[in-house]
Amino acid sequence: MVARPLGTAFVLRTALAVVGGIACAGEPQIAQPSHAVEVRRAVQLDTSPPLVQLADGGAAAAHRDRAPYAAAGGRRLSPPSTDEAGTQAGPAARAIAAGGAGVEQTAPGTRPSAEIVAAFDGLGASFTGPQGSATLRNPSDNSLAVGPDHVVQTVNTRMAVFTKQGGRFDSTGQVLYGPVPTNNVFRGFGGPCEEKNNGDAVVRYDQLAQRWLVVMPIFSRVRKGERHAPAPVAGAGAQLSEIGQAGQPGAEQALFRPPSPPPAATPLPAQAAPSATPPAVAPVAPDSQGVYAMCYAVSTSDSPLGSYYRYEFIRPLFPDYPRPAVWPDGYYVPSSTGDDVIQKHACVVERARLLEGAPASEQCVVIDDVNFLNNVDLDGQTLPPAGAPNVMLAAGGTQLRKDVDDDGIYAWTFKVDWKDPSKTKVTGPVKIPVAPYHYLCDGQLTSCVPQPGTDRRLDAQGTS
Repeated sequence: MVARPLGTAFVLRTALAVVGGIACAGEPQIAQPSHAVEVRRAVQLDTSPPLVQLADGGAAAAHRDRAPYAAAGGRRLSPPSTDEAGTQAGPAARAIAAGGAGVEQTAPGTRPSAEIVAAFDGLGASFTGPQGSATLRNPSDNSLAVGPDHVVQTVNTRMAVFTKQGGRFDSTGQVLYGPVPTNNVFRGFGGPCEEKNNGDAVVRYDQLAQRWLVVMPIFSRVRKGERHAPAPVAGAGAQLSEIGQAGQPGAEQALFRPPSPPPAATPLPAQAAPSATPPAVAPVAPDSQGVYAMCYAVSTSDSPLGSYYRYEFIRPLFPDYPRPAVWPDGYYVPSSTGDDVIQKHACVVERARLLEGAPASEQCVVIDDVNFLNNVDLDGQTLPPAGAPNVMLAAGGTQLRKDVDDDGIYAWTFKVDWKDPSKTKVTGPVKIPVAPYHYLCDGQLTSCVPQPGTDRRLDAQGTS
């Protein structure tokens, strides 16, 4: 699609979070052997530097932003332009299977809607803040985290911090910080976490520790050398990486804050629209040109504007679409990655050590032939049973192989052992039977959902 400016609005709602045991009581599956565990230590860690003047927060960072058609192994990350194709016919309406039709909701429910307690404009078209404005594009790859007194948002390659009415502020939605490149959190850190800003960053609020977590993937290959490691192979033995830099983290310091722009600041140049045809990329061996990275930043306090403990972990496989989840024994971060387009990397990083700024490790497994993995994310203050494994869920089917029908949700358990990684186990899948479903518009992303009064269709992703 042609990149278009985004406008977003936040809605904060009251909700009841219930945490309980997840019973995968679906169809029994043949027991699968535990996946081989890949263990890596952080190759770099420190604490964020003090606030200093930003030499150039816009143009200087532009060349580090995510290219419209960054690719790995010849695979495109962004959809082609469809701006000129807005009138093309979408897929024909498809008959819903009897099992699906039996559970389809066709009328509004009777339960009261969630209460809207605040609404305000977030990062997007016409957005301005203390650091000026930013031109943002589709797809937004947005994330939002809410704490007791702050709201933090990421969109594309930018982030912003807002007030939330509570103990510190009288209103919700005032911009405290931003828009700034998301990798501002890693300013002064060095390496790809500071140098690259590829998008897809995600922010989470860890309500158990009252800390903020920023996870930022690096899609450009990192130079070979101290960060280089062989790519893992499904079924291979455990791998142990090199230790992180000695003498770090340093003393706690505050997060860098860019200066406010001058009154007559020149607007940032608009980003160029992506070409309709992506550049050809020849397939390469997993580590013939270096490795990728995953960057973590954990606030040292309950304020997202304070200092951060920062970490870099190498990732031999392409770390697309990270989806971090908070769990007592770790931060679980699955990503869509690998040489196979439906191969996934399921990782967990030592939460307890990240919260202390101590040297930490990450354990990962490769899971083949699966769609997007999503780890269970803990909401509220009620803890799961002591030692309970995290659960990963995925829809069935394989969109990229045109297998777009299924009747199950698939579950794995991920039990990490930080003292003895050889005892870490990923078990599954277990099929949870559900009504038959079909991928929305056969799994395509563009020109899908019809709108009244126009022949232009909306882009969408989902199931029907």
